[in-house]
Amino acid sequence: MAYVGPAQRRQGVYCHEHWTPVGYPLLSSNYNYTVKDAFVEATLTETYQAQTNVERQVSYIFEVPPEASVVRFSAQVGNTKVEAIVDEKAEADRKYQQAQTAGVQAWKLDKVNDEVFQISLGNVSPKSTIIVRVTYVHVISSDTIEDSIRLTIPAGLAARPGVAPASQTTVPTAPTGANAITITVGIEAEGGAEILNLNSLSHHANITIGFSDDSFKALSPAQQHQVFDPRKAYVELTSTQFLRNHFVLVWTVPWIDQARCVVERLSPQITGKPQTLAFALTLVSNLRLLPEEHEYIFLVDYSGSMSGSRIQTANYIVKTMLTQLPTEKKSIFNIYYFNTSASSVIPGGRSLGYDTNNVSTAVSQLKASASGGTDINAALTTVLKQRNPSQPRCSIIVITDGLDWGVTAAMQTVQRNVTAAAAQAKLLRVFVMGLGDDVSRASRSFKSTTIGI
Repeated sequence: MAYVGPAQRRQGVYCHEHWTPVGYPLLSSNYNYTVKDAFVEATLTETYQAQTNVERQVSYIFEVPPEASVVRFSAQVGNTKVEAIVDEKAEADRKYQQAQTAGVQAWKLDKVNDEVFQISLGNVSPKSTIIVRVTYVHVISSDTIEDSIRLTIPAGLAARPGVAPASQTTVPTAPTGANAITITVGIEAEGGAEILNLNSLSHHANITIGFSDDSFKALSPAQQHQVFDPRKAYVELTSTQFLRNHFVLVWTVPWIDQARCVVERLSPQITGKPQTLAFALTLVSNLRLLPEEHEYIFLVDYSGSMSGSRIQTANYIVKTMLTQLPTEKKSIFNIYYFNTSASSVIPGGRSLGYDTNNVSTAVSQLKASASGGTDINAALTTVLKQRNPSQPRCSIIVITDGLDWGVTAAMQTVQRNVTAAAAQAKLLRVFVMGLGDDVSRASRSFKSTTIGI
């Protein structure tokens, strides 16, 4: 996908040995998204050029939403094209190694973590053109506004502390051109609801209401009027330069927040195999929680990437929320800062009673500077161990720019502790407020909010 920043991409084609930054430059990226109701099918097509004089083994690394399933993959290297088949991991590894040993060109897709996949493209000949095409599906994420949803197309993997998916990075050395980036998004609402307030929050894109593809371009105004459908929309962006920021769309559809189920039958049917159905569910809680005794814990990132306006914004969020929390007389609160470790700003570290004087004392201890790396999992582990176990309810609000490769471990920590709390008839919730464009989207276990800085 298109790179982040002026110097490096964090994904793309790279060589396992004799790595050079200009070996396999990106020529173009094409994103084709189809959104029906709250369900997305996305196809990414990227073209690279092997600028080497020897045959080398290369891989392709890319990012998808953490809740997505990769359903199709093809790669074309020179005149050779391969369509992927699905195998058990051990069997796929065996077949791939067998092909490599025999000198046969082979491809293999591996899941690195919830967001990142890596494809081994095998041996690539000098000057070959490499075209990779990946299709994945997922349920679209909700936005913070009622009946509003957000689609994010990632520009690339951000630089984060921790163990990255690959030690190598690729550098965008290809010249810009007319088709460096192409993004098309076709949207169709279900159930007779109209699409409202469709906006691109990140780029100046062409937005057309009434159509879900570009077929309207060949029609006269009178013909467009005849087939116009307010349940459809089409978004198009072309760029002569690779993207520096994620592409973000937000739109509103009445009643999109309601629970729904979509069933799709495999078509065409595979001869000799039973018919299969795919189910996609969105579940919506209808619980109305009362403000019983509660412990509120703010976990604020103050690593180096939070310097400047971000740490100021984080402090402002803490101050604002501390004046608006629902509470009973016995509710308590705490504020932790974290980089590679976490510590409370309150003397003694114990949560204080939620009242005006204690809030004023705690706010006076907020940090104005930021430094160090990021370890969200270590911070959550500390807070979960030190929270007050006597409180029937606990809410942890994490405020971070998300530059951390350890998000998967953090989700597992949260899931484990939430399950343990539920077994004791207690409520534990973790919320995330993300600052900036680089926040990891591997947060399906969290209730998340994103704020652009």
